[in-house]
Amino acid sequence: MNCYTHNDAYAIGICKACAKALCMECAHDTGNGLACKDTCIEEVNAVNEIMERTKMMYSIGKEAPMLNSGTIVYFLFSFIFGGWAIYSHFFTNNTYSFSVAMSFGMLAIGIYTMYKQKKLKLDV
Repeated sequence: MNCYTHNDAYAIGICKACAKALCMECAHDTGNGLACKDTCIEEVNAVNEIMERTKMMYSIGKEAPMLNSGTIVYFLFSFIFGGWAIYSHFFTNNTYSFSVAMSFGMLAIGIYTMYKQKKLKLDV
């Protein structure tokens, strides 16, 4: 494969932003992918930043928090539904089986997602 700009030069890689073949003269190494000199460097840096933030948000990688945001939300909803079930049982003398079921369901999903995160080694 030859360079998109210099047809006589062999390509050493592909631009991460525009997917054009690049030779040594046209390529700029951003540290996490190649970019076209003078045209795609900012876009490739923006894509790399988005990827790093996404890894943090979904707890993927070495710098990730212990629990991902989805798991925290499941535990939060489990706490809210469980609190409502306890409140309704003791203060209104009503038992809302829906709140109890939702509390245990959210707790089970939270534990499952935490287990899957550990099993897939997304936090390493």
